[in-house]
Amino acid sequence: MNNDETNPWLLIPADEYEGHMSDENVGQLQALNKIFCDNLKIYLPESLCILGCTTGNGFEHIIPAITRKITGIDLNEKYLKILRERLEKKIPGMELICADMNDFDLPPESFDMIYAALIFEYVETQKVLENISRSLNKNGKLIAVLQLKNENMSAVSETSFQSLKLLNPLFNYVEPDFFISSARQAGLTKEKSYGYDLKTGKKFFVGVFRKE
Repeated sequence: MNNDETNPWLLIPADEYEGHMSDENVGQLQALNKIFCDNLKIYLPESLCILGCTTGNGFEHIIPAITRKITGIDLNEKYLKILRERLEKKIPGMELICADMNDFDLPPESFDMIYAALIFEYVETQKVLENISRSLNKNGKLIAVLQLKNENMSAVSETSFQSLKLLNPLFNYVEPDFFISSARQAGLTKEKSYGYDLKTGKKFFVGVFRKE
């Protein structure tokens, strides 16, 4: 996933991204919001990094008095600008970084929790997992969300927002067993995992991994 003008992620307007993800034929924005909120409540991280944060879905659940260090990373600077305008007053001091996760080095031993939802379909899995592992504090958590393959449905659902079709050539399913094995090689042990069913018929794999 290269950070250049030809990358499809830079060609999708924020309103079309949000419209597609929240469309009744997709429903992923709502699902990811709940998964993020649930895990924030469980783990109460003091330091948090959100990879592929886009326009800040779920950031409204962050409580700055609990989570004092918040970093969001995304490839699209326009998405980050919207996030900043929406929430910088509610979450003062949050750090937003425009970067490609294939090329960006996260700061070492810096986070209690890293949330990465639907990004591994677009990046070099092993390389990014090793980067995440280095950046987590001891016993820190990675919350990873993967889209499971459904032979009867396309990877990118059909909606009226045509720009999202640009993602089809980039998308690659990541099998949970492969992901768990790759995480283990990177020093991340699976604590638990579960399936999350969407009303559309698609399903997510949600895994919680601990830094050894």
